[in-house]
Amino acid sequence: ATPRSTPKIERILQRKHVRATFFWVGSRTFGWEKVVRRISDKGHEIANHSWFHDDLTTLSADAVRRDLARTNRRLARLTGERPTIFRPPYGAVNGQVRRVAAGLGLRTVIWDADSLDWTSPGCEEIVRLVMRRVRPGAIVLMHDGGGDRRQTVCALPRIIRNLRSRHYRFVTTL
Repeated sequence: ATPRSTPKIERILQRKHVRATFFWVGSRTFGWEKVVRRISDKGHEIANHSWFHDDLTTLSADAVRRDLARTNRRLARLTGERPTIFRPPYGAVNGQVRRVAAGLGLRTVIWDADSLDWTSPGCEEIVRLVMRRVRPGAIVLMHDGGGDRRQTVCALPRIIRNLRSRHYRFVTTL
């Protein structure tokens, strides 16, 4: 699946003056090079989400290293900057995956507040889940690719407005 909602999400973030981190699956950037570059040029962080979206805990250390390094090279070629953070697919991580990632200069990041948008629970439910789960310092997980993300596009402006009303700030690691 391709990230057809990515440009819509990026426009919402620009209108709302919010920077975000976009975790890209390396193999899914082909045909989307201009989108990746534009997102990076607009000040959003581009980060590593593996090459094929495999459960990396099932792979050898060498296979994990090849996967993450290949994604780093691809993203660096597109943006001019090597990623510094990595989100493992499915949140599946173990000591080996963390060590390999660290050896490549990647900090492993796991979310705190899952919007469950990937299950298509409805716009209002996505907003409700995020608002219920968010805490100071939380990392909110939302998806722009991997399926129909119209509900995410619907929920994002409301989430931003609600979080701002609670005095939250939006940050990336940049």
